[in-house]
Amino acid sequence: MVKRVCVYCASSPNLAETFLQSAYTLGKYFARAGVTTVYGCGGTGLMGSLADGVLDHGGDVVGIIPNFMVDREWAHQGVSNLIRVDSMHERKARMEKEADAFIILPGGCGTFEEAWEIITWKRLKLHVKPICIANLWNYYDPLVAQLDNAIADQFMRNEHRELFDVRESIEAVQDWVTQERT
Repeated sequence: MVKRVCVYCASSPNLAETFLQSAYTLGKYFARAGVTTVYGCGGTGLMGSLADGVLDHGGDVVGIIPNFMVDREWAHQGVSNLIRVDSMHERKARMEKEADAFIILPGGCGTFEEAWEIITWKRLKLHVKPICIANLWNYYDPLVAQLDNAIADQFMRNEHRELFDVRESIEAVQDWVTQERT
């Protein structure tokens, strides 16, 4: 079972309640399962809901955030294990180091960039940690279709599709977290 999971997700405060509640539910699950949550330390959007779900249920959160974001008051105020870094690059490297698995919840530019990078790092064998794309309400259907197109058009090999798993619900993501891995 995964012990420390890094979650990439949106910080936008203007999201549908269904997405916010899913992130909160996942955080609650992590707390109850004893899984430490590693994330970008945002206080709003899915990031804030995820952290609130963990913290409200007595779980452990590691928030990693660049100094400029702390200065802009974007950091979650309840995270006690806050790691400040100098840059976005250092943030992503530290998040990878702190986790033994990755979950990609819905998000925008930052989440997309983090997702591509962690999948690429796995492709380059810079890590071998499991990755899960949480395709909640079919949010990532276009992304998964594009990856399938890249394979069909031979920009990627078939085995590259095995770099990550896709799950369609928070319950399926929870099952993914608890599955045995060799």
